[in-house]
Amino acid sequence: MKQIWAIAKLTFRAAVRSRFMVIFMILLVMVVGALPFLIRHNGTASMFTQVMVIYTLIVLTTLLIGATVWMACGAISLEVAQCQMQILTTKPIGRWQIWLGKWLGLSLINATFLVVVGAMIYGLLFWGASQLPKKEQEALKKRLMVARGSLTEAPTDRTEAIERVFKARMNEEGIQDLDPRLVRQKIKDQFEVADEVVPDNTRRRWDIELGWRKDMLKDKPMSIRVNMQAAKLEFDDPVYKVLWVIGDIDTGKYMQKELDMLHNIAREIEIPPNMFDSSGKLRIECWNYSGSTLRFPLDEPLELLFPEGGFEMNYIRALIMIFFWLVTVAAIGLAASSYLTLPVAAFVSMTAMVVFMSGSLFGFVAEQRTMGEYDPDLGHTTTHLIDPFMVPVFKVLHEIVTMTQSSSPIEKLSMGRSVPLDDVAGAFFKHVVLVGGMLSIFGIVLFNRRELAALQGSDS
Repeated sequence: MKQIWAIAKLTFRAAVRSRFMVIFMILLVMVVGALPFLIRHNGTASMFTQVMVIYTLIVLTTLLIGATVWMACGAISLEVAQCQMQILTTKPIGRWQIWLGKWLGLSLINATFLVVVGAMIYGLLFWGASQLPKKEQEALKKRLMVARGSLTEAPTDRTEAIERVFKARMNEEGIQDLDPRLVRQKIKDQFEVADEVVPDNTRRRWDIELGWRKDMLKDKPMSIRVNMQAAKLEFDDPVYKVLWVIGDIDTGKYMQKELDMLHNIAREIEIPPNMFDSSGKLRIECWNYSGSTLRFPLDEPLELLFPEGGFEMNYIRALIMIFFWLVTVAAIGLAASSYLTLPVAAFVSMTAMVVFMSGSLFGFVAEQRTMGEYDPDLGHTTTHLIDPFMVPVFKVLHEIVTMTQSSSPIEKLSMGRSVPLDDVAGAFFKHVVLVGGMLSIFGIVLFNRRELAALQGSDS
């Protein structure tokens, strides 16, 4: 461990001596610090948060990813080209220790950038909030500059009903020629539509279980967030009248509120404390009196929002998750640098990142089980000779990409949502332990097989 830490300190000091850290830090401060003044918001709490949180953190993350790729790709390849690595490997230190030390050193550099610029963004955020009107400041403190948890209704298990309808449908004439997967998916879609749609003069009910949180949320203010869509969109964008009844009607502990809702615009409804029953179940009813059929999409379910912590710790957890992303990016660049020259390593690293961001392509091939054409209406596929070889590869890549995907902490911060410790721990395991571990093994193997002497004095 001493050798690894020594290499990490040398990597950090080399960045400082080359003035890269100082120049790039000034660049980060100038770009991120000037962004809130260049992009003007309209004075509302939501637009203010979008500028001060989303834009600044996205720009910070993007710049750090680019810098990390460049530093990581040059960490080994440049030292080999300049014959510094040959001298270092003559010391009583293993190549694997050099590789891990470089990775740790790059992580320390990124941590320094995140701490300094993250503190600056935090200061700008509170300074800008003090300039907002009093009403918007209250909305900011109540909805955005907080850490709110969320709960949704447990999904209804329709498996038995779907299978029952599927078996009956497959016995019908003319259905046998269709792909069974397509028939089953169509039936599933029909059940989902039935759960989403609320015709005129009918109601939709949600039962949200608080579970162990019921004691914690006693006497705490809460709200619900819901998105509504009109089944038939009108050109004049009409207002749809909806009556909300929240609480236990049987005991008389409930509230009702009539709201004018617009198509596909989410609303938050504040509810008084202690509207749930003794078992911790909150009952929510929506009565449709709009004169039109309404739809509550299952992919954006109604949420119960409740206070779960302060903004400061939430902000720190978000920065930690961004740091884990950068650790993975450093591992990608360092693995490429272990065997390739700087330009080639940078190209390979950026290509790998683009490929892994194309997770939908992997999922499509894995689901359709072919690299050829797919007819979604009939479920027919055109197979290729390479399918037996490429489809398993795409399935593995799809599983890796799906497993490493996590919710964006930047989006959660901007919406006042909690970044839970479970997400932080999951990001550490997925990005650092799993992906970073595999890349480190791959990079160390490549570095051990690299002929250093053959490249002396070569820049290519």
